[in-house]
Amino acid sequence: MKPHLIALVFLLALPVAAGPPGDEALRKLLGRDDGTVVPLWPGDGVRPDDPATDLAETLQEKGDDKLRITGVTKPTLHLWPAPKPDGRAVIIFPGGGYNILAAQHEGTEVAEWLNSQGITAFVAKYRVPRRKGREPHAAALQDAQRAIRLVRTRAAEFGIDPGRIGVLGFSAGGNLAALTIHHAGKPAYEAIDAIDQASARPDFAVLIYPAYLAADRDGDGLHPSVAPLPHRSDYPPIFIATAADDRFTTGALRYYLHLNQRKAPGELHVYAKGGHGKGLRKDGYPFSTWALPCARWLADLEAGTIGPPRP
Repeated sequence: MKPHLIALVFLLALPVAAGPPGDEALRKLLGRDDGTVVPLWPGDGVRPDDPATDLAETLQEKGDDKLRITGVTKPTLHLWPAPKPDGRAVIIFPGGGYNILAAQHEGTEVAEWLNSQGITAFVAKYRVPRRKGREPHAAALQDAQRAIRLVRTRAAEFGIDPGRIGVLGFSAGGNLAALTIHHAGKPAYEAIDAIDQASARPDFAVLIYPAYLAADRDGDGLHPSVAPLPHRSDYPPIFIATAADDRFTTGALRYYLHLNQRKAPGELHVYAKGGHGKGLRKDGYPFSTWALPCARWLADLEAGTIGPPRP
């Protein structure tokens, strides 16, 4: 057995203590009690500069087979190993308006889909709800940057290639995935250890009905948080899918034009109908077929037919 696989088996064999309810619910969806849960921050897992450390993590039950988590102060990554890993990894950012995490239909179900393609997945339980007095994405972006750095630093341990780490997000999670691109060179927090010396730039990104990319509700211009990057080579390959009847589609269109004007490697799919918040579930046709071209795009990326920005 290869050394990195031995390390992974060892990780999965470690006993896991009971944790916050969101972690327990995600572990249950994985289908075993020994799933690898990685705290993003050292010590007790809480950032000392978080203004909402008194929150209690809870699950929102609505009887619709959709796990929702809120009150997160101890962000974590949940490892979903592929049966036949090929070295790629994707960190999944569920949506939820930066107030809750739709961690099942926009999280664990997507991890299973990625696993079927040989991709090791990590479901990010990032901090929600929004912290008062800060940008809606402020705490989440700290967690997202830390997640990319942590996965890259521990790539050998997880059996992945540190140069093939992507992000995939839905709605607010799609916004967060885009922010990891535009803020990779602008750390959202001061370095605290060796992990923070690693790059926070994803190697590719998938944005599914991404939210908050427009400057305002009318869709005029881009939000300042996704300001143009200095060089087109700073943009990794980006896949975007949305539905025409989604209220955030104007922002997604403007963002794609932003990429196209800079000759950045982007691909956009707009479906006639489908609404918002569907994840991989079959309601919302034809948008519900977005996973087919995305799987093709991921395969093309792996084959090298999608490369760096056009000359």
